[in-house]
Amino acid sequence: MIVKDYYWCYLEKGGWDYCAQMLPKTMTHYTRYQEECINPCQYHKEGDYYWCYTQDSWDYCSPQPDYTYKFKSCRPDHNCGTRGQSYSWCYTTYNNDWDYCGLTHFDGCMYSQQRRRKRSPNNPNKVCKWKNNNINKYITVTEEEAPNTIASCTGNLRNEALGLIERFDNQLLPNQPRSNLVSSENFRIDLQEIIKVNNQMCYNLQVQRNKQRSKGESTTVSQIICPVDIPNKTLRWAFGRSLRNRSKIVIITTNE
Repeated sequence: MIVKDYYWCYLEKGGWDYCAQMLPKTMTHYTRYQEECINPCQYHKEGDYYWCYTQDSWDYCSPQPDYTYKFKSCRPDHNCGTRGQSYSWCYTTYNNDWDYCGLTHFDGCMYSQQRRRKRSPNNPNKVCKWKNNNINKYITVTEEEAPNTIASCTGNLRNEALGLIERFDNQLLPNQPRSNLVSSENFRIDLQEIIKVNNQMCYNLQVQRNKQRSKGESTTVSQIICPVDIPNKTLRWAFGRSLRNRSKIVIITTNE
């Protein structure tokens, strides 16, 4: 169970101790000192930073690639890296302001892109492809820039949206469109519609602001389109990438 900002459980021998969720691994997070996280990289509201447990202790981490542990974007020409130091870091401004960041690794990718290139909607970026042995299929992720339909989400609102995404579970998916699959104070995740993509029935899932939509305004801050059997960690990663890049993420599965 979750209490405050850590996981714990009762022990068979009595008493209790800290523990971590066992999740299908898609993205591996590392701390600023390159130690592997043993639980999800999570937000600490009081301290306004992201952190995780390691084998022996805890440290700062980054929830998404090329972001600092305070979820500030690394400079576009300066990815997160060690560059001869014992810790990973990046510049965040062109005045050479810098901060710590945690490296991330998208497990099993046959190919991937860290930085986006401008593409038309008819020719989206292919972000990643890998084989998932649990469903015995290849998963392909593509990305389309969508600044006109995906609204900007920054600061504390973005942290709240990311927290909501971490709570999403594909077991919540119904067989027809429905709102409020999971919600927080300012956001909710909706199943907008079920559509056919590449001859597969797919969910159109969106993270929406809980606010009245003004004329010409979008309340969508993240959108993914995916079939039913995609693992939770992949869905959460895709939601986060869509939020960060203001893009639409499409996931399909194939036999090869």
